[in-house]
Amino acid sequence: AQRMGIVSNQHVWKYGDRLSNLSYKYYGDVRYWWVIAWYNGVAMESEIFNGDLIEIPINLRATLKVLGV
Repeated sequence: AQRMGIVSNQHVWKYGDRLSNLSYKYYGDVRYWWVIAWYNGVAMESEIFNGDLIEIPINLRATLKVLGV
């Protein structure tokens, strides 16, 4: 239920995308790539394919709080 309250942006996965790059773009830190992976229910970016729509949680602090981190 808490996850449902997290605001996110949509991103269409394209050739060359990396979770670490998206993490840097949205959070200013590549280390939070796993937050985007968790939010989308994937373990690795190899599970995301060109054209897939992924969600990127915008408020990192709120997202980490939901995760208990």
